[in-house]
Amino acid sequence: MKHKLVLFACIFTLASVARASTVLPDSCGDAKTNFTIEKKKSDGKVPAPAEGKALLVLEYPVIWTGVHLGTGGGDLRVGMDGAWLGAAQSNSYFTVQIDPGEHHLCVTEAGAFGGVKKDGIAMAKVNAEAGKTYFYQYKLTFQVQNKATARTFNFALADEDEGRFQVKSLKRSEFTKDAPGTN
Repeated sequence: MKHKLVLFACIFTLASVARASTVLPDSCGDAKTNFTIEKKKSDGKVPAPAEGKALLVLEYPVIWTGVHLGTGGGDLRVGMDGAWLGAAQSNSYFTVQIDPGEHHLCVTEAGAFGGVKKDGIAMAKVNAEAGKTYFYQYKLTFQVQNKATARTFNFALADEDEGRFQVKSLKRSEFTKDAPGTN
């Protein structure tokens, strides 16, 4: 029993150190921010941008090739210009209204114990125009061959047809920022 407690304490300490030492790009938000996320059924419709705003649709499709038992990646946080916009679970999306102009996006994928996967951080730039909709995808792919799994991702502006298709096929993420220290 003592060995199990020591092992648990070591794992918890390592997870805390890994999380605290994560350096995020300037376009992200505070590394200590956590979200509670719930996936909901989507109506498949993309709302129109609000007057004087652009609409940003952030999609998180996960693709598996080969025989697998997994379901997807970790939770995704999306930041813009140094503040978090929101979060999504794998195989979901969310939308946010943004001001026109140049913006710098950041996505971070959560790893074990809520830490950030260093190979899951990506950035992009959007030059938003009022009245336009922009579909950005963090596409995570797992390729399974000979009992080994290779993981790759891409974060980029998606074609409008592809983006609208994903909104129809993915669930919608609803999120709330957690109070500091609750996770």
